Amino acid sequence: MSGVGNDHDGGGASWSDDPRADGRGWPPNRGGPNQGANNGGINPTQQGDGEELDFPPRRATEWLGQIFYLQADGKTWLAKDGSKLKRKIDDGSLIVEISVRPPDIARLELFDPTTLLGKPEPKRAFVMLGWVPKKRITALYGPPGEGKSTIAQMLATACALGVEVFPGYPTRRCNSILHFCEDDLDDMHIRQAAINQHYGCSFADLGAMQWLPYLGKDNALMTFDHQMARPTQLYEDLRAAVLKHNVELVVNDTLADIYVGDENVRAQVYQFGRQILGRLALDTGCAVMPLAHPSVRGLRDGSGESGSTGWKGIFKSHLYLTTPEPERGENGEPAARTPEDDLLRVLTRVKSNYARRDETIELRWQDDVLKLISAPPTAQGGIFGALARRQRNQVFRDMFEKLSSEGQTLSPNKRAGNYAPKIFHQRPKEEREGFKVTDFALAMQELLKDGVLRAENYGRKDTPMQKLIPGPNWTQPAMGDTSNL
Repeated sequence: MSGVGNDHDGGGASWSDDPRADGRGWPPNRGGPNQGANNGGINPTQQGDGEELDFPPRRATEWLGQIFYLQADGKTWLAKDGSKLKRKIDDGSLIVEISVRPPDIARLELFDPTTLLGKPEPKRAFVMLGWVPKKRITALYGPPGEGKSTIAQMLATACALGVEVFPGYPTRRCNSILHFCEDDLDDMHIRQAAINQHYGCSFADLGAMQWLPYLGKDNALMTFDHQMARPTQLYEDLRAAVLKHNVELVVNDTLADIYVGDENVRAQVYQFGRQILGRLALDTGCAVMPLAHPSVRGLRDGSGESGSTGWKGIFKSHLYLTTPEPERGENGEPAARTPEDDLLRVLTRVKSNYARRDETIELRWQDDVLKLISAPPTAQGGIFGALARRQRNQVFRDMFEKLSSEGQTLSPNKRAGNYAPKIFHQRPKEEREGFKVTDFALAMQELLKDGVLRAENYGRKDTPMQKLIPGPNWTQPAMGDTSNL
């Protein structure tokens, strides 16, 4: 990208502006758009004493996010916003400094909320109701081979057809792009054939889907070089395709392929999340769904999290697909895993800014797709749903009392070794009446919200821990949520 007349989508002035305008052009015989090819189209200048002062190379200029224009005095470099480039020669090294830009309140783009008076409140839009919000990032985590790609391709198919992805889980009819970094066209074709059989459709019905099978190609959407982050050409092309085809769902499989930064450098994680995935979602209004593998710790503690805590703040919705643990017998030991157990999957909403967390969808592999085996949410409402929640909450209270009388301390912290729902699930199936970890997690949240339980800090002050204790409403019956009655 040399000379003048090229568009530049960085944080500074546009390359398309003529540097000779407004008295900011190159002075005669001091370089110009067709001179100095080794320095990005700009020749070095000479001071009065003959000392050569090179303009920083193009790479450094882009890293600073702006382009500076040589003024008529042959010494001063200014950007379009008035920023000044200062240069000093120190032991033969070039030190670049940028002066502070003059304050300009207009650059803040402050918003006055009083202008919303009388305007209708916008409604939150979803691609999959309650699970995949538009204009935000939804991460789908799971160990390799669990079925993340299948769920993503099923969701895109349901959106193309305007049908429920699973019974009771409606989707928005919309266009989609599937950027699958670990699949070739044959992989996606074979998977889609089974999905078509499941939904009773043909390839002729899938005009709303666009595939990007990128196995073996460079899938990075941002590069990092000496703390310098730049969107790649692939990102710009993908963004253009989203806008052109009016896409409302973008799937990236996997996060490890599109993010090539260091997971331990939180600044890089946030740059990628905000400037790439977040920008794509906000600028186009689409739902962005990266698929990812959890870290070893995320697998061990069941949280499904990755190695960096930075992702946690970026994802507005975090889904986790995993194989459920086998049931435990009366002795507390897990039963032997059967071939049927290996076909079961649980999709858990472990985090959501717009819906209740820890809700689950129970699935089973059948005919090369994942089919719903739990009752759809519509069947969980009404009086039967309220009775089921009351029973679940009462079982939680009963087990809390029993284990507390045994001297066990129970924690509400999911990362703790004595996490109450996990401890309860280790008890015999008859004792816990068949309820699972996710059931107890929901019960605990409701009981904490209703004041039946509360969390109390204990242990050392420098490393406080939390334990569950009876709350002010402990003596009240655990009715659960009856809002649907």
